[in-house]
Amino acid sequence: MHHKEESLVLVFNVDRFGVKAAFGRARSVFSNQYECHLWNLTHRGFLVEPKWREYLKDSGLESNMMFRDTFPDEFNVKELNFPEVFVIRDERPVLVLSKDEINNFSKVEELIDALQWKLVKKK
Repeated sequence: MHHKEESLVLVFNVDRFGVKAAFGRARSVFSNQYECHLWNLTHRGFLVEPKWREYLKDSGLESNMMFRDTFPDEFNVKELNFPEVFVIRDERPVLVLSKDEINNFSKVEELIDALQWKLVKKK
């Protein structure tokens, strides 16, 4: 996967493929909750949360969604604690938000505020 010079990568705490992933997605449709807090902040079931979509559009950043079973191989990273948010700079992931930070957010606006602050700080 090719990434722009700087892109945002959300790594969800679910597998992309397999029975467990299919079960998790089916369960989320009925309960409107996924097993991943980052997903629950940025989505409503399978639909992207409108405030999140607007932030991504306004930020101008390319955004990629990845899963815990695909991200480590894509970037050859070993020690991870999903969910996490990275910025890709010079083809390398730079951690922007950790699992603990993400799990403390109760709404998408808090996620957006934290990203805006951290992305400016890391430049």
